[in-house]
Amino acid sequence: MQLRLEQRTINQFKKAMEYFLPHYVNFDMNLPKEYSYEFGLFFDLLQWKFHWTDITYSSVDLDVADTEVDLVQTADKHLIAVKFPAIKHWEIDAEQEVNNWLLPDFSKIQLIFKDFKFDFQADLKLDENGYLDPVVYDCDISFGDSSLYH
Repeated sequence: MQLRLEQRTINQFKKAMEYFLPHYVNFDMNLPKEYSYEFGLFFDLLQWKFHWTDITYSSVDLDVADTEVDLVQTADKHLIAVKFPAIKHWEIDAEQEVNNWLLPDFSKIQLIFKDFKFDFQADLKLDENGYLDPVVYDCDISFGDSSLYH
């Protein structure tokens, strides 16, 4: 099987998808309202148990229209470079309880994702079932101006 991609074709496909796909989506993702996590250090001699309750989420502001898809050539490979500015703004609020013998704590917590983006370079390989599988060679995740308030 042979697949030929050209930059002009990718740009036209992106324009078509901008017209076809919705610009705004209001969708309940059924995210959890309560969550627990625990981890340990030094063979679990120091353990922290986090428990979040009353988790609320703001409407997520996604930025899909500014996604860039380019074909790049490295020394020995032809790759697809994708720059995806994923989340413009999203807030998560919760009540946090930390159960640790050294520093127990109960407080409000707020996580703000702002200008979160990720870029990657990938190749497409044909597997034994005839499917195209992406092989990622390079990935850069930027949290932008994201913050955690505790």
